[in-house]
Amino acid sequence: MKKSIFRSLIVLLLLALCIGALFACGDKTPTPEQPGNEQSGEQSGGETGGETGGNPGENPGGETGGNPGENPGGETGGETGGNPGENPGGETGGETGGETGGETGGEAQEEILASKLTFALKMDGESFAVTGLTDKAMNEMNNGNVTELDIPATILGFPVTSIGVSAFKDCTGLTSVTIPNSVTSIGNYAFSGCTGLTSVTIPNSVTSIGGYAFSGCTGLTSITIPDSVTSIGEDAFWGCTGLTSITIPNSVTSIGSYAFSSCTGLTSITIPDSVTSIGEDAFWGCTGLTSITIPNSVTSIGSYAFSSCTGLTSITIPDSVTSIG
Repeated sequence: MKKSIFRSLIVLLLLALCIGALFACGDKTPTPEQPGNEQSGEQSGGETGGETGGNPGENPGGETGGNPGENPGGETGGETGGNPGENPGGETGGETGGETGGETGGEAQEEILASKLTFALKMDGESFAVTGLTDKAMNEMNNGNVTELDIPATILGFPVTSIGVSAFKDCTGLTSVTIPNSVTSIGNYAFSGCTGLTSVTIPNSVTSIGGYAFSGCTGLTSITIPDSVTSIGEDAFWGCTGLTSITIPNSVTSIGSYAFSSCTGLTSITIPDSVTSIGEDAFWGCTGLTSITIPNSVTSIGSYAFSSCTGLTSITIPDSVTSIG
């Protein structure tokens, strides 16, 4: 009997303990911590806040924000913004404003010319010489997209004063060229082999036309040499078979060797009284030439000057000529 009572008491005690424990669990409320706990702490948002927020009041944005007041944007701001007040743009700004700025400021001329201009250039003192076409422009010409060239008088503030040796040699797709008044000389072979060239404007500023400058330009039918030119180089118009007429101004004093050799289409030419010498083979093979008058100013005619001019029926040689080659 006593044992039964004792067991009952133990059961009741255990039951009371269980009920007490249940009540205790039901009433327990979590103790509020710093807002966000791990997501807040000292940095609003804990680890997340650390990356996102940093130390509140000092660096909202953490890695993303950097030190506010100094560099909003953190690492991202660093790449994008850098140190504000010094280099907005950071690494990106450095590339955009620095490297690009460096290229634009320091090495800009070559880069700009290579990518955006039609012409390749060479600095000659305080002026430019056109030395040819850029690779890009040459490709455009080869594809038939560029046929006309208008050479500018100035580039980057510097005058263009000459067309270099072989600058446009064998540009067969070229049909017309305008040369500005700033140019004083056309180099050797400058337009040699430009078989598609039909029109050339040579300004009054040009004083010399180099050897072979327009040789083999079979598409040229006429050309006017300005009265600023004093000399026509050897073979300057050699093989211009389409050339039917040419005007030589009073400023020219000498006609170079082979200057108009093999111009089979040439039917007439006027030599001004400023010319003192006609080079050897100057008009060799001009089979279409029927007559020519040599002025009193000429003192010498080179060897074979009119050789193979099979159509020539009359020629007047003045008393001033002292030697015929």
